[in-house]
Amino acid sequence: MKYQLVALFDHESSLKVENIQKNICRKYKVPSKNTTIMHIPLTTIVNPDIDKVESIVLKVLKPYKRFKVRINNGLYVNTENKQVSVAIDEKGYVSRISRNIDELLALNGLNVESIHSSYSDLFIPIGGISGAVKKACNQSMIPINKSLTLEDVLNYAKVDRLELWKVPSGKKEFYSKKKPSSKDLKVKTFVLREY
Repeated sequence: MKYQLVALFDHESSLKVENIQKNICRKYKVPSKNTTIMHIPLTTIVNPDIDKVESIVLKVLKPYKRFKVRINNGLYVNTENKQVSVAIDEKGYVSRISRNIDELLALNGLNVESIHSSYSDLFIPIGGISGAVKKACNQSMIPINKSLTLEDVLNYAKVDRLELWKVPSGKKEFYSKKKPSSKDLKVKTFVLREY
């Protein structure tokens, strides 16, 4: 069984990211009906001891409060996962937390799979691949807003918690509901402290 550790946004930031998603889906005709809530995947763990994972994540998150991430202007297609994603700036707390959790899980003998792509280590999955976005990307990143460069900041979003999700293993499990919610997938929640 695979589990995925994800960073989730607060309500206000979630609305901002969903607005970005709607604009991209409308512009490039990206199918988005089976996407879960907006999140940043941090790591994937295969057949973990949940208690060990919980203690490691709590240990890493102890000094951190809620933090902001920069949403870059880059849009790319991951052909392996068949999904369209928005790049996140690789600087700051989210990158450090992801790296520390990955290292500690591996040091404690847990089977960790890399979910990072060649274009960006951190990303927000937006939806499935469509022909229009595949042509536009052509194996490279494209700007979401044409008036900005790829490295420019499109928006900011605040991360308020991390969750450990069970990854659906089969098509029957995945397609049993139209849009899997966080409640269907959630195993554990790790809430970050307030400012």
